[in-house]
Amino acid sequence: MPYSLPVLPYAYVNKLNAAVAGVEWERLTVEEQVGA
Repeated sequence: MPYSLPVLPYAYVNKLNAAVAGVEWERLTVEEQVGA
């Protein structure tokens, strides 16, 4: 049980970071395509 408390926010933060990284990567890719 002690592990379930930290695991929830940790997974949520990881998902949030992955979403932000995905948006940033997509934005950079679009900028590269527009600039090319």
